[in-house]
Amino acid sequence: MDIVTISGVAGAKEHPVYLAHILIPQLDIIQYGKFTGVDLKSGGQVHDVLLGRDFLRNVIMIYDGFRSQVTIASTKVGQ
Repeated sequence: MDIVTISGVAGAKEHPVYLAHILIPQLDIIQYGKFTGVDLKSGGQVHDVLLGRDFLRNVIMIYDGFRSQVTIASTKVGQ
């Protein structure tokens, strides 16, 4: 297992890197690669996942702040 240092608002911290894939059948998305494990739930966050630019560059994401909703659509829709 690889370890990388990532800096955030709390400073630099080491995190494990995993070889894995993300599968989202509803969006016809499969993404393989290295993913960094971060302390979300164990760090007191309410989030289950943190989506980075590597994933988001392949989708259309609409953030509706008024309704506190996020909509994600594949760029493959209609192909």
